[in-house]
Amino acid sequence: RAIFRIVYCIMMLGCIPFLLYLPYIYGDVLSISFGMVMFWAVSAYEHYEKKRYIALAACVAGIAVLARKNTWIILIGVGIYAVLVCLKKKKGQYLLAGFAILLTAALTVKAVDVMYEYRSGYPSDIGIPSILWIAMGLQETDGMAGVYNRYQQTTFAEHDFQQEPAAQEGKEYIRERLREFRENPAMARDFFKRKLEDQWIEPLFSSLKATESFDTDGEPLSSGITSLYYGNIHETVWKLANYYQSIVYLAGLVLGIALCGRWWQKKEIPTALWLPLIGIVGGFLFSIIWEAQSRYVFPYYVFLILFVPMGLYETGRAISRLPKHRRKTTEQNQTQEESLREIA
Repeated sequence: RAIFRIVYCIMMLGCIPFLLYLPYIYGDVLSISFGMVMFWAVSAYEHYEKKRYIALAACVAGIAVLARKNTWIILIGVGIYAVLVCLKKKKGQYLLAGFAILLTAALTVKAVDVMYEYRSGYPSDIGIPSILWIAMGLQETDGMAGVYNRYQQTTFAEHDFQQEPAAQEGKEYIRERLREFRENPAMARDFFKRKLEDQWIEPLFSSLKATESFDTDGEPLSSGITSLYYGNIHETVWKLANYYQSIVYLAGLVLGIALCGRWWQKKEIPTALWLPLIGIVGGFLFSIIWEAQSRYVFPYYVFLILFVPMGLYETGRAISRLPKHRRKTTEQNQTQEESLREIA
């Protein structure tokens, strides 16, 4: 619907964290933007079945995964989406299309690794094992759940930068930590509750924290920048982002309930909604096991904004069905009819 597109554009213009991240060259904006283009291209291919859309999706997928490796979460979602559409439409071409996108992204990363190895003379796979990041995400540090504490660097150095023994220690720690969670479910609930709140509730998603280092060659900051990061403007921006976040989560919740209702009534859910939804769910699961950093979950928050117009529409429909609202509307209609009769 055209109104949905208009509301979406307005919502994105008001997404303060995204605007604050624009000058921050760390890959977030690139991966989010190209990820959104990939969503559109994959949906367009499913609708029109034109090969050019798969070519576009494959190209932007490669760029997005180079910008941020967590793009693999939504790329896995592409694979799941391709399987679901294939099962629904009984056409194997969707599996081939999904495979083409994943293969292009993998080959793009591999090409960069090969180029790095050729130019540097060092292998590209000698870094810190990913399992150590997961182990760190299960730790309590200064009363905070799963925050960065240099555990992975320290453990890697203690094992003389050998991947196998370092990874083994991380696996043993994870097993021990999961055993503690099983023995004390209340502690586990509190730990993951605090971890998810730290990541998903901060309305600016660390955008000011991540961009607050300035290279000014000793010159003082302008009054506007100082106020944005440390003064009155900061408080205003934080409040606006907080209200905005509340609208996004409320609309997402209402739409989720509406979609569950459609599924329960065995009504069809448009396939174009599947891929972003799979990506958001994957991002939520990723935030549970990885380092607690709100910036890492920000892409999935932006993907959720795609559903805000539909969520607001469903909210309006729900309000219109309330008995009190219907009774008031009926009374207004009766009053208008009586007025028309008197005029006649």
